[in-house]
Amino acid sequence: GGKVITVAPRLPIGLERLGGWRGTTLSLPEGVFHNQLADRSREWSGQVAVGDLLGAFPGALLVAE
Repeated sequence: GGKVITVAPRLPIGLERLGGWRGTTLSLPEGVFHNQLADRSREWSGQVAVGDLLGAFPGALLVAE
């Protein structure tokens, strides 16, 4: 019954070589999400910078409360 979003970029190493995510954003649906693969204490909602969301780990599993 909850909301789950998987973020799995293709070819992240090549993307990093080309300058990274720059201003790429992701619009999350209504709710507050936590990334189960990284810092679970951080909350994500609304418009999210993909570079901030992924950080050093090339993927995210966002789960709404």
